[in-house]
Amino acid sequence: MGRNSTENLTCTVTLSVTNAFLDKIKGAIRNADFNSIINEKTYGNARVIGEHWTDDGGFFGGIRNGLNNIGAFGVFLQGTPLGAAANLSWTNVTIKYKIKVDMYHLIKRKKGLLVAQVIKRFPRFRRKRVYKEMTREIKNGFNDNIREKAGFFSGVSGLAVTVKSVVIHR
Repeated sequence: MGRNSTENLTCTVTLSVTNAFLDKIKGAIRNADFNSIINEKTYGNARVIGEHWTDDGGFFGGIRNGLNNIGAFGVFLQGTPLGAAANLSWTNVTIKYKIKVDMYHLIKRKKGLLVAQVIKRFPRFRRKRVYKEMTREIKNGFNDNIREKAGFFSGVSGLAVTVKSVVIHR
């Protein structure tokens, strides 16, 4: 990787997930191996160096977590209207990935040596173009994986999980 062209980026992906499918969706995302997908899409010029998960279920998410922690009595309460409302509400899952990217070699691989040499003189422009491309590719990748993992339920996968935003910054 280049000495002056390597940057550490933070990619924040926000998903909106139905509480009933929260654990399944989180497991599927963890099993998708985001690091290998990023490495493949960037031709080996980027790698994930860390990730942090947070989820905010709000009022109904707190009720859902409480019902799950009660035990046998919680299973009974899942069938009540309160339990149904808690499972049908939404949780915002935020995943923050720390990504190390070699900007020069990434552009060289995608656009060629001449373009990479010219654009390295304009680091702000280069950064803006790479961020835009990575944002688009990550959002499309998450949407494709959601549809692929849904299988038979692909028509209703948008009801279970949606990608709210993808933001990349330094």
